[in-house]
Amino acid sequence: MKDLAILGENEADLKVLSLTPLKNGNFKVILSDGEELILNEDEVVKYRLVKGKELSYETLDEVKDKIYLYEAYQKAQKYVTTYFKCTSEVYDYLLKKEYSKDIAAEVCDMLKNSGLLNDSAYLEAYVSKLVRDGNGRLMISYKVKEKKLLGSYVIDEEMYFNTLNRLITSKLKGLKDKKKERLYRYLSQKGYTTEDISHALKGVSLE
Repeated sequence: MKDLAILGENEADLKVLSLTPLKNGNFKVILSDGEELILNEDEVVKYRLVKGKELSYETLDEVKDKIYLYEAYQKAQKYVTTYFKCTSEVYDYLLKKEYSKDIAAEVCDMLKNSGLLNDSAYLEAYVSKLVRDGNGRLMISYKVKEKKLLGSYVIDEEMYFNTLNRLITSKLKGLKDKKKERLYRYLSQKGYTTEDISHALKGVSLE
């Protein structure tokens, strides 16, 4: 970008040479310095961009910031609609795409306002999936914290112990000796507490 400190007031101004609508609803803007920008309709209206419109470099920087924000939002929107995501996943995704922390945070807020991000709903669905997949309470707690999900959650106890009993039945089929010791070790590694394991093993023959 030109050094504004050595430019006169008139030299610091750019002009819009052309404004062309595109098939996707955006607009192609060509400036007097040869730069081309792709803007959505909201930005065109906000900055009142028409042919011959003068644009300062300060305003151009602001417009470019909006372009980056809109671009990041479009990518994040596609990311969350392919599979249910939480805020930390979207935030980390945008950082990996080399967007700034400020843009990542603003995009997450935009997605929340539009209803595309809902950590409360995600937490409920995520905990249910963890239970079905055979994760114990301790592992569930760890995975929830790992995703930076806040708030309380409720575990479906019936589903929880049905899954635990299924794991026990399946594991027992492959055990010939030291069944109790091996079961405890296996289930502990999956995050089940000693209390839960003992409760599930009541009435189970380990002979």
